[in-house]
Amino acid sequence: MIREWGFDTITVGIEVEVPEEEVPLRVREEIKRADALIAIATPRFGDALTGLWRTLEWLHGEVGIAFGVDKPLLILKDKRVSLGGLLSYLSGAGHIPYIEFDPYNLEELKLKLSTVMPVLESG
Repeated sequence: MIREWGFDTITVGIEVEVPEEEVPLRVREEIKRADALIAIATPRFGDALTGLWRTLEWLHGEVGIAFGVDKPLLILKDKRVSLGGLLSYLSGAGHIPYIEFDPYNLEELKLKLSTVMPVLESG
């Protein structure tokens, strides 16, 4: 869906291959080079105590880097995920565009993206 808006997506470890020890520096370089960061919070780890789903820890670091260098940000959050930290603050305080989505209703996500992506594009 992101590519449909003319964005090229870059994921270190997929489109950009680097040795494991260089990943953190390359992530920072790619974020600095990017026009924007679209953070997609999907469930990765279930918390046995609370029953909540958490996303990848890397996502928190990537958002922190982008926020620190004033990159435009968009957070897409699967409705099953509990964010916490900077992601929660930014999405909850209305500082950046934030869309919560149902992974079983991607047409609704597509509609919501149509209101946010033109703003991010012009960003």
